[in-house]
Amino acid sequence: ISNREDSIRLTIINLESGVFMSQRKAAAKYNIPRLTLTSRLASSSTTREFIINWILEEGARGYSPTHAQTQEIASRLL
Repeated sequence: ISNREDSIRLTIINLESGVFMSQRKAAAKYNIPRLTLTSRLASSSTTREFIINWILEEGARGYSPTHAQTQEIASRLL
């Protein structure tokens, strides 16, 4: 993995998919400080919830967002 950010993203993906059962093991495997991983996971969850709520609110208003619009808002938040 070429950079630290890629390592963090890969670690989060592996945690969410069940490759690792604990944050401690995942952080150790990719040599990421556990506090960094914990912080990113919390942020990731908050961002995901925001996007889901945004999609639902837009849908309730009759404006179902397209895939491209959803990607755009996600990239702005990340």
